[in-house]
Amino acid sequence: MYIYYKRSRYLYFITVFIFTLLTLKLIYICTFEKDAFEKAIAVQSTKTVSIETKRKNIYDRNMIPLTNLDKKTVYLTSDLKHGKKISSVKITMPQRYPSYPLVTHMVGYSSYDSVGLSGIEKKFDSYLKTNDNYVLNCRVDGVGRLWEKERKSVSFPKEEIGGIKLTIDSHIQSAVQKVMEKHIKSGAAIVLDVETFDIVASVSLPDFDRENIEKYLESENSELLNKCLSGFNAGSVFKTVTAICAIENSSREIYYPYNCTGSFKTPDGKEFLCHKKEGHGVLDFKNAFASSCNCYFYNLGLSLGADKICETAKKLMFGENVLGFSDEEAKGNIPDFETFTYGDSANVSIGQGEIMVTPIQCAVLMGTIASGGIMKKVNVADSEVDVFGNEISSLRNEGEIQVISRDCAKIISDMMRLCVTDGTGKTIGNSNFSIAGKTGSAETGWKNSDGTFKVHGWFAGFFPYESPKYAMVIFSDDGKSGAGSCVLPFWEICEKINEFYPIKQ
Repeated sequence: MYIYYKRSRYLYFITVFIFTLLTLKLIYICTFEKDAFEKAIAVQSTKTVSIETKRKNIYDRNMIPLTNLDKKTVYLTSDLKHGKKISSVKITMPQRYPSYPLVTHMVGYSSYDSVGLSGIEKKFDSYLKTNDNYVLNCRVDGVGRLWEKERKSVSFPKEEIGGIKLTIDSHIQSAVQKVMEKHIKSGAAIVLDVETFDIVASVSLPDFDRENIEKYLESENSELLNKCLSGFNAGSVFKTVTAICAIENSSREIYYPYNCTGSFKTPDGKEFLCHKKEGHGVLDFKNAFASSCNCYFYNLGLSLGADKICETAKKLMFGENVLGFSDEEAKGNIPDFETFTYGDSANVSIGQGEIMVTPIQCAVLMGTIASGGIMKKVNVADSEVDVFGNEISSLRNEGEIQVISRDCAKIISDMMRLCVTDGTGKTIGNSNFSIAGKTGSAETGWKNSDGTFKVHGWFAGFFPYESPKYAMVIFSDDGKSGAGSCVLPFWEICEKINEFYPIKQ
């Protein structure tokens, strides 16, 4: 009996000793090897989930970001798949496009898998796409489901990345956009820096939400269409081209007065009407331009011929791509006339018939006149930059050419100034700025649902007249008249720009 008792004591002490060693070892592990074991456990219980492909930023000329500004929420189910809000983890991550859209159409949009589909996003896709993803590392259980205690909101840290710097100025862009939204339901506005021909603002209405593209695919309101780069009937803004053609070709007609009776008959007997039914009376070249007299320009057009007018238009970049935005930018239409009728010449002279132009082309024309006849390459993208705004590579198109004489540009400038002080744009003639411009009302031949004919409104010009800083074009889709729909927005935008960048006159 004693022997069994003695053995039991030995066994007891051995057991206690072993458990003591195990306890000490456990204490040692918890104290000194805790981190190593936690890392090993984390590796075995961590799952990596790729949420979305990263895309580089798009900045304005002042390095103000136009993308990746806002945050969005993504939900994952407990098995880490995209799901509903119920029983899921909420992830806060960068949203590509801001809730208040700015430069929507020109910047464009990309797909979920980071492929540029329109605008800057498409044209400079190779500069903006990356091979990196927004990655979430999650703690999971043995069957791959998210740990219950991990089901909380997770935010990605803000990342500073480089990208593309545009010529757009956010301050001017915002001002132009607010004025356009106030006055025009459907239309476009372009503002060029006369010195550089940089696009500092580009607005197309109606706007759209780039985070919900699918809702516009079947829309009849053409929200996805960039009207700044689309072709429209030109109307009387094209009289500027006819006037340039007459001056450059030393047409005798511009030196003689003309009596407008309200209608004009071509030698083959066709009648064309003036917008002023009772006629303008006797007008000289400058006053006919300022008053936008159709009959004067019918007569002038017949003396020049449709071919010469169209030749001048092509020299001024009409019928050509300005920015080279592949299939998004229309060339408009400038006919090639081998033979033409009197009616062709009459229609072309006032921008009707087959003539189609884009707002960006009209802005180039205004910039060319304002710069003394020198046409420069237009830019909307300036450079590829790092996160600090340092240039990595230039994206600019450089080059300039004297397309019309300086004397011609001065005469046209004076006529455009007269249009604002005494002609069809005189509603802003007494503004704080000396504006020069040309109105236009373009008949389309299309009828609206109410039976009325669709007539586009235009106002194209530059300011200040004495020392031009900005060239601008306002287009109103079915605005009825340029004087009625576009002149006031033009003036208001001038005022807004002056608030940010005071203009010396």
